[in-house]
Amino acid sequence: MNAKDKQDVTLWSKLKPHLELIAACLCGVLIIIGWILSKNGAESYSTYVYVLAFIIGGWQKPEKVYLTLLKQKN
Repeated sequence: MNAKDKQDVTLWSKLKPHLELIAACLCGVLIIIGWILSKNGAESYSTYVYVLAFIIGGWQKPEKVYLTLLKQKN
């Protein structure tokens, strides 16, 4: 690997292969935060946090299905 190749390695290129793992971990953290909020009487905030966790945790698979269907259509 030459010096130019080493410079081309960015944070995004390192994180991109692990996006599903990052999303799953973030989803888990948000669920714990939502649970803590609901136990402490902040039900309205916990609902928003749960919805956000659901969206983040479930985004990758529908995106893959959609892209696969687009490829099959063409």
